[in-house]
Amino acid sequence: MSKTTNYYLVDKGVQAGDKIVFAGMDRLTDGAVINPQPLSADSVLKVMPL
Repeated sequence: MSKTTNYYLVDKGVQAGDKIVFAGMDRLTDGAVINPQPLSADSVLKVMPL
């Protein structure tokens, strides 16, 4: 894994259908219940371009 200015680049360990936290990682704790809100890659790139 490596990091760009805005993104982490993951090269292994992620499967199709996995959910990834995009925002609020600083508030996550072990066992926390989260309410995922799906985002398309296009909408993420509009907010935070490469």
